[in-house]
Amino acid sequence: MNQVEPVIANITKSVNKLLKEREEMREKLRKLSAEKDELKQLSSELDGRIAALENEKKTLSIAKSLTGSEDRGEAKLRINELVREIDKCIALLNK
Repeated sequence: MNQVEPVIANITKSVNKLLKEREEMREKLRKLSAEKDELKQLSSELDGRIAALENEKKTLSIAKSLTGSEDRGEAKLRINELVREIDKCIALLNK
């Protein structure tokens, strides 16, 4: 019996150590998951900001074209593009 007790104590110690490490890993996983969610939200916000800036850039480009500081051909192309988009929207509404 004397030989079994140290083995059982050693196994118990190892199991307790593994349980502690498991809990630490779970906590680390929770923190990483929260960080991932924050980064996803930040990424979405930045994507929205990029889209808004690209739209603003197009608008400024059109405004410059119409004031004569840039090529008028570009303004005509953009206007035609907008008209086509409007036509597509009207066609969808008529369905």
